[in-house]
Amino acid sequence: MRLFCFKRMKIMNGLLSMLFAFSIINPIDAFFPLKIPLFILLFCFCVFFCKSVRLDSVMPCVIVYSILILTSFMGGFMEYETDYDTSFFYYKTFTFLLLIPWCRYFEVFSSTVYSLLIVAFVCVGIYVIGLINEDVFILLYSYLESELKGLTAISERTFIGINFTSVYYSSACISLVIFPYLLSMWFDGGRKRYGFLAIVMGVLIFVSGLRAMMLAGFITFISIILLKFSRKSKAIAVSMFVILSVFTLFLVIALLNDKGELSLDAKKKLTQAFFYHLDDNPETLIWGNGVGATFDSLGVRGRNAVASELFYYEIIRFFGMPLGLLFLIVYVYPLVLIYKKRRLLLYWKAISIGYLSYLFAGGTNPYLISSNGMITLLIMYAYALNPYYHAKKTL
Repeated sequence: MRLFCFKRMKIMNGLLSMLFAFSIINPIDAFFPLKIPLFILLFCFCVFFCKSVRLDSVMPCVIVYSILILTSFMGGFMEYETDYDTSFFYYKTFTFLLLIPWCRYFEVFSSTVYSLLIVAFVCVGIYVIGLINEDVFILLYSYLESELKGLTAISERTFIGINFTSVYYSSACISLVIFPYLLSMWFDGGRKRYGFLAIVMGVLIFVSGLRAMMLAGFITFISIILLKFSRKSKAIAVSMFVILSVFTLFLVIALLNDKGELSLDAKKKLTQAFFYHLDDNPETLIWGNGVGATFDSLGVRGRNAVASELFYYEIIRFFGMPLGLLFLIVYVYPLVLIYKKRRLLLYWKAISIGYLSYLFAGGTNPYLISSNGMITLLIMYAYALNPYYHAKKTL
């Protein structure tokens, strides 16, 4: 019986590893579209071979789909203009939550780390080619823009007067959660490979060139350093905290007032558009417009824009304030579970810091509701629910 259970867990986590690999390396199904078949296969395996589930682990899926259905009905009843492709995308994306009841069996970190390692090598490789051979870089850029648009994005960015090349991979954001976990294990005297992997994840964060992601990565790194020093000397930790807090505050102010950065100008205009929309449709705050509802983006994305990439504004616009807050509980609840089990989870602080930085960066980028966002949620729920991670110093 034990041998059967062991083999069953091995098969389940093997399927999970393949699902994570295809979701991270190939999130837009640009080649070998196996993400959906692997998800169905894993879900069916869980249903037939692991029938025991916790009641509270079913609630995230119930909450999300209840909100989606209710607000979609209200949006149709109020006759708001709706993009049904976007509505379908939301319904499809959240099917990943069907796996949460079995998260207590999932070993998620090794699957995620090695898939992100491939992503990092791709991004760094493209970056190095740009430094070595401009002609090859231009050809590569043209190919990625025409054939793999949405998977990667290469651009020249300017932050606070500093020019650099950004090589962004659409699943790189997951590294924000993994980076502090690896860093903490390395600082705790873990194997050298944890240090190597932590450095690679850090490079991936900063090569991405996304303002919010880089800032979140920086704050995460500083937080882990402070945690390490706080164990040795409270005075040194407090002094470092004050100095670095002042520095970070000045950095944030400088980034927010950076002139000539097009993405920042677009986000400011989309924020303005959101509040104009609330002025014209005050009932949005109560019951929302329904998932996929359009709005006037003030020229940024046209008069019938669906998404603004400002996640928390989108939640209010789609679901209203009451249901929007209930929706966000699904994202916050794993932090509550982890805190309750903090005496059993050695790296609960690192994981929590990484996840909070991810939620911060995701507020201005479109990856909280995507396969990447769902993978991150599964990582958090698995760390909170799987006894495998109790007092573990390994992936």
